[in-house]
Amino acid sequence: MDTSSVVKLPIVKQASFLCVTDLPHYPPDRSQTKVTKNILHCLKHVTQMGWLSDPSEQCVFVYLPERPSTLYDQPDASLPVPEFAKEFNLTVGALFSWLLE
Repeated sequence: MDTSSVVKLPIVKQASFLCVTDLPHYPPDRSQTKVTKNILHCLKHVTQMGWLSDPSEQCVFVYLPERPSTLYDQPDASLPVPEFAKEFNLTVGALFSWLLE
């Protein structure tokens, strides 16, 4: 499985979080299907949550194990975070202002 576009941060014991950002400098052959398959693979193997962000659309898809994905596209919407980061508060707008600096 190609993980070159994935940022995976192991945190505690078997918990982990996956954040994938669909930035313009990714290779042109990087399809959303490949990236989504990568996220789903990680969710089957101890990842608690995955984000797929699209700066051009200013939206974030949030993936959780065995639950439907959810779209966050309002700048003031708070993004869900894994249990180990429950004190962390990040909005869609703040995420994209960091990514696009």
